Amino acid sequence: NSARDALVTVIDQLLIRNHPASPLRPAELSSRYDINRDRLVNATDVLLARIHATNPSTALRLIRAP
Repeated sequence: NSARDALVTVIDQLLIRNHPASPLRPAELSSRYDINRDRLVNATDVLLARIHATNPSTALRLIRAP
């Protein structure tokens, strides 16, 4: 959600849940909500976001390449 951090929060779970994709209407290849890249946005993607939730001390540290 931010270029400054890599937090995975309940907001991410809600965004995923609010952007479903199905076999009849598959997600675009670049969909930010299709966590496992199976072109479906469903409960599996929400669960992955929940399992891998972070906080400021556990979030991925972003670096700037020289």
